[in-house]
Amino acid sequence: MKNTTTIIAMSGALALSTALTVQAQTAQRETPYHLNISVGGQFQSHEFSPVTTFELYAETGTVTANQTIGGGFVFDASGGYRFWRNLSGAIGISTFNGSGEAAAVAAIPDPVSVGKPTLKEFDPSAFGDLSQSNVATNFQAVWLQPINDRVDISIFGGPSIIHVSQELPSVTPDASALPLVISESGTGAGGNVGVDFAYRVNNRYRVGAFVRYLGGSVDLPSIESLTVGGVELAGGIRLRF
Repeated sequence: MKNTTTIIAMSGALALSTALTVQAQTAQRETPYHLNISVGGQFQSHEFSPVTTFELYAETGTVTANQTIGGGFVFDASGGYRFWRNLSGAIGISTFNGSGEAAAVAAIPDPVSVGKPTLKEFDPSAFGDLSQSNVATNFQAVWLQPINDRVDISIFGGPSIIHVSQELPSVTPDASALPLVISESGTGAGGNVGVDFAYRVNNRYRVGAFVRYLGGSVDLPSIESLTVGGVELAGGIRLRF
């Protein structure tokens, strides 16, 4: 995350310094409100090791997994108000939907021998694709700077609140211990930082694209400090009104 944030910050600083050398600045002609809608993808994958539990024969059984989540689809919408010169405050909603696989080992309590569970292994095909869906509320400070009459750059960043729903591998709580998929959810804190480039079609409409890092960590019942998010690239429509 540190390296990614540094690269994005350096790119934004370079573009902003270039924009500041333009003689004819057009920031003051901008209307105060903006609305950005984008679709794209997240390209970073994550690995984690959940441990789910179940009760059987008055003992606690466990399912320990090695699980991955790959990239997926991103939707983002944000709106803001320019309250001082080129500086705006904004709030947005971003969603992510991705999936991955898991291999697991279940420790199944024995009906006769206490403390001597039977181990049963499951390969990824037993659980199929396990999904993760995230909804982030992003608070942003946005610095918008025209580069010329057609191209604007926005540098943005701020805290995020991220709600995560994650599918996990488990087993049925009986002697058969058949593979079972369960879902857990939780909310955690994170952050977002990035750069948005927009091409002016007319005074109201623009098309643009952003690169950003959006991520954080969330505690789930079976996973402590689950890392979510990553580098995202998305594009769409930009409105000024």
